Amino acid sequence: MTVEGSVFDVRVKGDLAEAVRVNTQYAPRFGPIRQRAAFAMAQVSGCRVVDVLGDQALATGRLSCKGAGAAPYLAKNCTPIPDGGPHARGLPKVGTLCTSAE
Repeated sequence: MTVEGSVFDVRVKGDLAEAVRVNTQYAPRFGPIRQRAAFAMAQVSGCRVVDVLGDQALATGRLSCKGAGAAPYLAKNCTPIPDGGPHARGLPKVGTLCTSAE
């Protein structure tokens, strides 16, 4: 998922989410990356992100999926969109286009 120029691979298990930044960025600070990672985790999980810890490469978020503050889960169909750029690990970079499954 791409958020303001940062590309994340987001994984969710239970009440935790990980956002791995998979694109290169020059001297990123964790403050802006933390906000982008939290947004990506919320979009993928459908939950409210309570806390985010980590660094510029890997952010771990604690999720709140129950209660008044939780965002409703929306089923999504996501399609990778290649941009043609080389990835640091030799794989192509991709963006993600997600639409409601309804």
